[in-house]
Amino acid sequence: MGWHGWTVSGVLALLAFSAAPAAALPQADRAQAYYRFLLARHLEGEGEVERAATELREAARLDPGAAEIRAELAALYARQGRPREAAQWGRAALELDPSNREAHRVLGFLAAGQVGLDTLVRLTDPAGLAAAVRAIDHLEAARRTDRLPDLAIELTLARLYLRTGVAGKAVPVLQRVLLSDPDRPTVVLMLAEAYEATGQLEEAAASFRRVSQQRPRDADLHQRLGDILFRLGRYSEAIASWERALSGDLPPADREGIERKIRAARELEPQR
Repeated sequence: MGWHGWTVSGVLALLAFSAAPAAALPQADRAQAYYRFLLARHLEGEGEVERAATELREAARLDPGAAEIRAELAALYARQGRPREAAQWGRAALELDPSNREAHRVLGFLAAGQVGLDTLVRLTDPAGLAAAVRAIDHLEAARRTDRLPDLAIELTLARLYLRTGVAGKAVPVLQRVLLSDPDRPTVVLMLAEAYEATGQLEEAAASFRRVSQQRPRDADLHQRLGDILFRLGRYSEAIASWERALSGDLPPADREGIERKIRAARELEPQR
C-alpha cells in the first residue's frame, strides 16, 4: 500500500519507521514531509497537478530517505503522461527501497508502453524484447509485494508473456483472472491464444468456441476455431465453423482462402 492509503494519524504513527535514520532526520522535517505528501494527494484530486508535484518534490527534499514519496511522485507523473519524470522518480524510489511496489508498477507499465500491447504478435526486434523483459521484471516484482491481485498488472503480464514467447506463463495468469471475471471476451481470447501457443489444442478449441459465442459476428474467430478443429482432425466441426466465418463480412482473398480450407476438409471427412 502507498502512503496515500493511510490516514494522517496513521502516517504520523509510522513516521518513526522512515527509511532515513532517526538521528539523521529531525522529527519535524519528517512530519512536514508527510504532511506535504498528504496535501499533494488532495491537490491532485482537486486537479492542481503542478502544485501537487511541487509539494511532493519538497517532501522528498525534507525526507531524503523516503522511497514512498518518490514512488508517489513517479506515479503522479505517469498519470500525467510524463514518462521521463516518472521513470526518474521511480528509479530514485528503488534506489532507496528495491522492493517498493508502486515504483515497480510505474516502471513496469512505462516499459510495457514501449512494447505496445494492442497485439499479441510475438516480438522479434531486440529493443522491443529488452523493453518487454524490463516490464516483466518490474511487474512481477510489484505483484510479489501485493496481497490482492491487480487486474491491470495480471493482464499486462499475460500479454507480455505471449509477446515474448513464454505463453506457458500466461496460462495460469489468465485462468486466475477468469475466476473473478469469467465473461470477459478479451481474456478468453488471450487464453485461447496461450493454449494454442503451448500446443494445448483441445483447450484452445474450447476457448475459441467460447469467445466466438460471445462474438458471433466475428468472422476471424470462427475461422481460427475452424483451423484448430481441423488440426484436431474434427473436420465436420471445422467446416461448420468456417461456414459461419463465410457468413461474415470478409475480404475476397480471405473468403477464397476459407473456401479452399473447406474443400480440403471435405476431401478428408469421408476418411474419418
